[in-house]
Amino acid sequence: MSASIQSVTFPALTADTVEQLLYEEPVTAKGGKRFERYLDRQFTITFKSYEGWINYWIMFDQMFAYWDLDNKKKYLPDLNLGFLDHTGFEFVAINFQQVVMTGVSELELNYASNTAEFRNFTVNFKYNYIRIIKTLQ
Repeated sequence: MSASIQSVTFPALTADTVEQLLYEEPVTAKGGKRFERYLDRQFTITFKSYEGWINYWIMFDQMFAYWDLDNKKKYLPDLNLGFLDHTGFEFVAINFQQVVMTGVSELELNYASNTAEFRNFTVNFKYNYIRIIKTLQ
């Protein structure tokens, strides 16, 4: 399935600062939260569609099965995202833990657009924990 992934939108990182007065001058310092608290805790994967939208229907079925009330699993298995350098070696890996699938984008079907062309669809996820693993040092 990874061959059909078009792009991944990695969570944004913005940190709040603390400002205090020191001898009547404002001083800014980093906040006191853990690193993970600054992350958006959601990510989006954009897939390139295949013939017959097979990968769309696989993801649709996965979401349907995941959200089924008879499914007692709270989370999906951990998801790993690896970043490769120009030579193909992984230098950073991101491990998303306690992942929840939150959405699959719409599928526009009409006769006029039934031509052989690639289209994209997105799948949205949220996670509770993240591990960043530096593999090349």
